Amino acid sequence: MRKAICISMSIILFLLACAPTGKVALRVIDGDTVDAGLETNVRLTLNDGSGFDTPETFRASCPAEADLGVRATQRLRQLLDDAVTTDLKLGSRSCGFGRYCGVLTADGTNVGETLINEGLAKRSQNFDWCSAI
Repeated sequence: MRKAICISMSIILFLLACAPTGKVALRVIDGDTVDAGLETNVRLTLNDGSGFDTPETFRASCPAEADLGVRATQRLRQLLDDAVTTDLKLGSRSCGFGRYCGVLTADGTNVGETLINEGLAKRSQNFDWCSAI
Protein backbone atom coordinates (compact mmCIF):
# COMPACT_ATOMS: atom_id res chain seq x y z
CA MET A 1 0.00 0.00 0.00
CA ARG A 2 2.78 2.41 0.95
CA LYS A 3 4.61 1.64 -2.31
CA ALA A 4 1.43 2.36 -4.32
CA ILE A 5 1.02 5.74 -2.60
CA CYS A 6 4.65 6.66 -3.34
CA ILE A 7 4.24 5.72 -7.00
CA SER A 8 0.98 7.69 -7.24
CA MET A 9 2.59 10.74 -5.67
CA SER A 10 5.54 10.46 -8.05
CA ILE A 11 3.22 10.37 -11.05
CA ILE A 12 1.24 13.38 -9.79
CA LEU A 13 4.42 15.38 -9.16
CA PHE A 14 5.73 14.47 -12.61
CA LEU A 15 2.49 15.59 -14.27
CA LEU A 16 2.50 18.86 -12.35
CA ALA A 17 6.10 19.53 -13.34
CA CYS A 18 5.28 18.94 -17.02
CA ALA A 19 2.04 20.94 -17.09
CA PRO A 20 2.16 24.14 -19.12
CA THR A 21 2.32 27.28 -17.02
CA GLY A 22 0.48 29.50 -19.48
CA LYS A 23 3.41 31.92 -19.73
CA VAL A 24 6.36 31.90 -22.08
CA ALA A 25 9.72 32.75 -20.46
CA LEU A 26 11.01 35.78 -22.35
CA ARG A 27 13.56 38.52 -21.80
CA VAL A 28 12.59 41.87 -23.31
CA ILE A 29 15.38 43.42 -25.40
CA ASP A 30 13.37 46.47 -26.49
CA GLY A 31 9.79 47.27 -27.46
CA ASP A 32 9.77 45.04 -30.53
CA THR A 33 12.42 42.40 -29.78
CA VAL A 34 12.59 39.59 -27.22
CA ASP A 35 15.02 36.86 -26.26
CA ALA A 36 13.23 33.50 -26.11
CA GLY A 37 16.32 31.44 -25.32
CA LEU A 38 16.99 30.60 -28.96
CA GLU A 39 20.26 31.09 -30.80
CA THR A 40 18.98 34.50 -31.95
CA ASN A 41 16.42 37.08 -30.83
CA VAL A 42 12.82 37.32 -32.03
CA ARG A 43 11.58 40.44 -33.85
CA LEU A 44 7.91 40.83 -33.02
CA THR A 45 5.23 41.20 -35.70
CA LEU A 46 1.50 41.80 -35.84
CA ASN A 47 -0.96 38.93 -36.28
CA ASP A 48 -0.92 39.27 -40.07
CA GLY A 49 2.88 39.01 -40.12
CA SER A 50 3.43 42.68 -40.90
CA GLY A 51 5.98 44.56 -38.88
CA PHE A 52 5.71 47.25 -36.29
CA ASP A 53 8.45 49.51 -35.02
CA THR A 54 9.22 50.91 -31.60
CA PRO A 55 11.78 53.63 -30.91
CA GLU A 56 15.38 52.48 -30.51
CA THR A 57 17.04 52.36 -27.13
CA PHE A 58 20.53 51.21 -28.09
CA ARG A 59 21.19 53.24 -31.23
CA ALA A 60 18.61 56.01 -30.96
CA SER A 61 19.02 58.88 -33.42
CA CYS A 62 17.99 61.53 -30.88
CA PRO A 63 17.36 61.81 -27.13
CA ALA A 64 13.57 61.93 -27.58
CA GLU A 65 13.66 58.62 -29.46
CA ALA A 66 15.77 57.05 -26.69
CA ASP A 67 13.33 58.25 -24.02
CA LEU A 68 10.29 56.92 -25.91
CA GLY A 69 12.18 53.68 -26.59
CA VAL A 70 12.71 53.17 -22.87
CA ARG A 71 8.98 53.73 -22.29
CA ALA A 72 8.07 51.18 -25.01
CA THR A 73 10.50 48.64 -23.54
CA GLN A 74 9.13 49.14 -20.02
CA ARG A 75 5.56 48.85 -21.29
CA LEU A 76 6.30 45.55 -23.05
CA ARG A 77 7.84 44.20 -19.83
CA GLN A 78 4.74 45.32 -17.92
CA LEU A 79 2.39 43.67 -20.43
CA LEU A 80 4.25 40.37 -20.06
CA ASP A 81 4.57 40.61 -16.28
CA ASP A 82 0.87 41.38 -15.82
CA ALA A 83 -0.38 38.72 -18.25
CA VAL A 84 -1.88 35.48 -17.05
CA THR A 85 -0.98 33.84 -20.37
CA THR A 86 1.54 34.67 -23.05
CA ASP A 87 2.02 32.97 -26.39
CA LEU A 88 4.89 33.30 -28.86
CA LYS A 89 4.40 31.88 -32.35
CA LEU A 90 7.67 31.75 -34.25
CA GLY A 91 7.83 32.41 -37.95
CA SER A 92 10.76 32.40 -40.33
CA ARG A 93 14.25 33.77 -39.77
CA SER A 94 13.69 36.63 -42.16
CA CYS A 95 13.30 39.57 -39.78
CA GLY A 96 16.75 41.07 -40.30
CA PHE A 97 20.04 40.42 -38.52
CA GLY A 98 19.27 36.68 -38.63
CA ARG A 99 16.39 37.10 -36.18
CA TYR A 100 13.21 35.05 -36.14
CA CYS A 101 9.90 36.78 -36.76
CA GLY A 102 7.29 36.07 -34.10
CA VAL A 103 3.79 36.95 -32.99
CA LEU A 104 3.60 37.59 -29.25
CA THR A 105 0.31 37.81 -27.40
CA ALA A 106 -0.39 38.64 -23.77
CA ASP A 107 -3.78 37.40 -22.56
CA GLY A 108 -4.80 36.89 -26.20
CA THR A 109 -3.92 40.40 -27.43
CA ASN A 110 -1.01 41.08 -29.75
CA VAL A 111 1.49 43.18 -27.79
CA GLY A 112 2.32 45.19 -30.92
CA GLU A 113 -1.31 46.27 -31.28
CA THR A 114 -1.30 47.41 -27.66
CA LEU A 115 1.90 49.41 -28.13
CA ILE A 116 0.54 50.97 -31.34
CA ASN A 117 -2.73 51.94 -29.63
CA GLU A 118 -0.74 53.56 -26.81
CA GLY A 119 1.47 55.57 -29.21
CA LEU A 120 4.61 53.58 -28.39
CA ALA A 121 4.87 51.83 -31.78
CA LYS A 122 4.03 52.44 -35.45
CA ARG A 123 2.76 50.09 -38.14
CA SER A 124 5.92 50.15 -40.20
CA GLN A 125 9.50 49.01 -40.28
CA ASN A 126 12.21 51.51 -39.34
CA PHE A 127 9.97 54.49 -38.60
CA ASP A 128 11.79 57.87 -38.34
CA TRP A 129 10.98 58.63 -34.71
CA CYS A 130 13.09 61.79 -34.42
CA SER A 131 11.18 63.52 -37.22
CA ALA A 132 7.83 62.53 -35.70
CA ILE A 133 8.51 63.45 -32.07
